[in-house]
Amino acid sequence: MNDRVRLMEASIGVGGDGDNDREPPINHRISSHVIIVKECESYKDTDSSNAAEMEDEEGRILRQNQNMKDPEKKDKELIFLKPNSSVFLSPTRVCFKEKAKKRSRKKRESVKEKQTKSQCKTESGKNGENLKQEAISRFLDGKGTNDLEFIAVIGEGCYGRMEKFWLKEFQVFLARKVFKMMFTNMEAVRNEYKMLQIVGGAGGAPRPYLHCQGTNSILMEFCVGETFRTFMRDRIRFIPMKDLLRILLEIAKALQEVHSRGVIHLDLWEDNVLIKYDDGSGQDPGSVKIHLVDFGHAREPGTEAGIYHGKRWPPELLSGKRVLACPEFDVWQLGMLFYKVARTVRDFPYEIKVLVQMALSEIPEDRPQLKEFIRVLSLLVYGDSMEKKEKNKSH
Repeated sequence: MNDRVRLMEASIGVGGDGDNDREPPINHRISSHVIIVKECESYKDTDSSNAAEMEDEEGRILRQNQNMKDPEKKDKELIFLKPNSSVFLSPTRVCFKEKAKKRSRKKRESVKEKQTKSQCKTESGKNGENLKQEAISRFLDGKGTNDLEFIAVIGEGCYGRMEKFWLKEFQVFLARKVFKMMFTNMEAVRNEYKMLQIVGGAGGAPRPYLHCQGTNSILMEFCVGETFRTFMRDRIRFIPMKDLLRILLEIAKALQEVHSRGVIHLDLWEDNVLIKYDDGSGQDPGSVKIHLVDFGHAREPGTEAGIYHGKRWPPELLSGKRVLACPEFDVWQLGMLFYKVARTVRDFPYEIKVLVQMALSEIPEDRPQLKEFIRVLSLLVYGDSMEKKEKNKSH
């Protein structure tokens, strides 16, 4: 028996009844599915050894195809058998469609990588910054404060003092808040450390690194900026009105970020708001960065706020009754900050004055929400373009 095997293309039907010496076209564009069509013709052949040899070759080809573990590889490998010959040819040809699939797959992967990298960059370096903060926390947990170099005392009050340190291992400044035990207890220190952990840097709040129980202190991120009190005294009269309104807008946004984390600050006054403003003398003119600090009185909404004494607290906290913390307390204190600005600056916008008057109401329910301050300030700073962007987002 003589077998004649011809390779044919399934999709276009390559092949025909040509001479036995004609080979299949190799350079033709081929698809990913190739079949081997075997046509057998019966001949009276006296040489039985040739027939047995051809049957052995066919069995070897079939076994090779069955033993292929990768089904895609089976489609990629073309098996040729030269007609009228016992010579076995098996050249590997990679299909053009398979190459195109590989190129498109690599292109999609590269696009995904670029998107992930750009996302990390657009988050203002938050990814790398968070990794750095975690590394510092692990380092301090292991070695404590032994590798810290004391720089200076940067602030002091009736409840404690703030110290500045240099961490050579990471080339960064750190701040340590040391509490006076005669005015505070360990529960207050643990509460502030917990609130800083919940906030997690929102509103420019310092990230906590270590609670030093031995020294009754908290080691935290060092925030750069001048206090709102210093800003009011030295610079507020010399900056443009638009920049001043942008600073007030950033303060309202920072407070809203803190509220979004489920924390009420309860101590928003001049020394607890840090402003980093570039008036043109730095590398980024007009840039504004706000840091809300000192979360010693901070509470979660719905928890007991406590009883306070002094002029910087809302009226409901001075009544001597036990009240629950709510965002309206911070709105009242924000109104007090804006009231001091309106009293200092000429031609302060009337719209903000109206909101300030409402925020200082003795009834918490009559006070405007933070988003109303942000909306009005955004219109004054950015004009109608900001309102159009907000409408597009809502739609």
